[in-house]
Amino acid sequence: MVIKIPVGTHVLNLATKEIFEVLDTTSKILITKGGKGGRGNNEFKTATNQTPYYAEKGEPGELKRFFLN
Repeated sequence: MVIKIPVGTHVLNLATKEIFEVLDTTSKILITKGGKGGRGNNEFKTATNQTPYYAEKGEPGELKRFFLN
């Protein structure tokens, strides 16, 4: 997910007290990593079961709290 915030915004990680500053509109800062996605119905398709109706759930991503100023 990409969240656009105004130039000059300070992003404070509440757990580590680390601060990022948005300096321009072209740079991207990765502040949390997403989880690994699960496998969908197409991954379980076989010659005898062409339309499986189940899927695997993915893993959750990182959970962090931030303050934007």
